[in-house]
This record gives sequence, structure tokens and C-alpha cells, in this order.
Amino acid sequence: MILQGLVDASYKFLSVDVGAYGRQSDSGVFSQSNLYQRLESGSFRFTHLKQIPWTTTKLPYVILGDQGYPLKDYLMCPYSTDNAAVCHEIEVYNYRHSRAR
Repeated sequence: MILQGLVDASYKFLSVDVGAYGRQSDSGVFSQSNLYQRLESGSFRFTHLKQIPWTTTKLPYVILGDQGYPLKDYLMCPYSTDNAAVCHEIEVYNYRHSRAR
């Protein structure tokens, strides 16, 4: 059985999807979820843009997924490391992405 949950920075659950069969892929379960349908239709609203501390830059909130998820405007995934020539910046990003997830 697969459980997929979405939490905010305060560990508050925003969405929970339970009950998919364990043999299904994460991306397949996600694409069939109510959360995905609401994100695609624009009816699920994230908090407005947030200003990065000590800057004037404002960025949107996003979901952090693993390599099994599709890359979307609202969903960030790690870089593929299939290529042997992965640069240090990609390794650092993937490490920090994984830690944040």
C-alpha cells in the first residue's frame, strides 16, 4: 500500500493520498491523485511568493519529488546522474534536494 503526503515547512499535512497498490509507481499514483488534478487545474493554491531573507528576491513554493516524479512548474526533481560527467554543482544540488525532501 502506498501513502503519499504533502506537508508544509511547519510539518502540517496539506494533502494525503492512501490506498494505491504497492506495485504501482510513485509517478503513476501521483498522476491519479486528487492533489495532481488540483495542481494541474490550478485549484490547489500554494502560499503566495515568499521573500528570501536578506534579499529582495521572491520565490514561489514548490513540491520536492524524487526522480520518479514528472518535472513541473510546481514540482522540482533531482538532476539525472546517469551521465558520467556530472559536475560538482549538480551533486551539491541533488544532495541538498534529497536532504530537504
